[in-house]
Amino acid sequence: MKAKKLPSGSWRCQVYAGKDESGKRKYKSFTAPTKKEAELLAAQFSIEKEVFQDKNNPLFRDAMANYNEAKSNVLSPATIRGYSSLAENAFPELLDVPIMSIDSKMVQKWINRFSVGRSPKTVRNASGYLQAVLGLYNVPQRIDITLPQKKPVDYHVVTDEELSALLKHCNGNALGIAVALAAFVPARRSEICALNYEDIDRKRNTVTINKAMVEDENSQWVVKVPKTYSSYRVVSLPKEIIDMIPNGNPKDRIMQCTPNSLANRFRRALKTLKMDFRFHDLRHYGATFLYAQAEIPIKEIMARGGWQNSSTLENIYSHTLPEFQKAATEAVSAKFSAIIK
Repeated sequence: MKAKKLPSGSWRCQVYAGKDESGKRKYKSFTAPTKKEAELLAAQFSIEKEVFQDKNNPLFRDAMANYNEAKSNVLSPATIRGYSSLAENAFPELLDVPIMSIDSKMVQKWINRFSVGRSPKTVRNASGYLQAVLGLYNVPQRIDITLPQKKPVDYHVVTDEELSALLKHCNGNALGIAVALAAFVPARRSEICALNYEDIDRKRNTVTINKAMVEDENSQWVVKVPKTYSSYRVVSLPKEIIDMIPNGNPKDRIMQCTPNSLANRFRRALKTLKMDFRFHDLRHYGATFLYAQAEIPIKEIMARGGWQNSSTLENIYSHTLPEFQKAATEAVSAKFSAIIK
């Protein structure tokens, strides 16, 4: 902070004081007879601004930090890590705005800018985080905004032939175990990588899922409890799948890799087989297969896969396998032919 001499002979020093409601930068001016006095007044203001910042109306950057800290013991490390990334990168124009000054116009301008080049889901997730931070401080003004329209996602439906070829290629190795668990539990990468040998019950042919491997806020892989209660589950499996898993020290992990390295192994295998889909699509396969069985209650599918509510299954996993699509088309064709005769 350096003072400048005015035509009048006095000295003026300006200090950044945040942004106004339109997002423009604001400065507070301090004028004094001498340069030293003007700079001293400006320095005192800066110190007071830091020390005496209204705890009920912090700058948005500080409000986000407070929110993340408040939620650090109740949300998963991966979620906190995502929030920290948003706090650092997503809201540059709002960082220095007092939280009580944030209104619909400012948030909508941010959405319009942030939406460029990003998926609607990414924008909605970031907006949800912003709204949660505002909610923590009970911001009085109502935030009315328009979010980008959701776009349908074209999921790859893994076929029986693809899964069979993949399992034969893995030939009972560690990747084969992971593929089988993903498709037939169905389990997540994070859950598979956290499994210990003691989680396998060979007498009952079950696997117990009670933890997950995730990245924490420091980008370190850690094993934590699942982020939802529904993710705790004991799943029965065919003996053939249980037998694929070798015996080991009860406390050792079955998969000696992280979720990212597992995904890399998976991609290399698919490249060899000239296939192209995600590891998570195996879980999609398992859910779709179970969903297509009319005799299996939706609650049983939710319990087996660890889904918290049925909307995920209905909105994402209600695709049908190609063989069921063919059967449905044949049934419609037969019914139509019978009606028009």
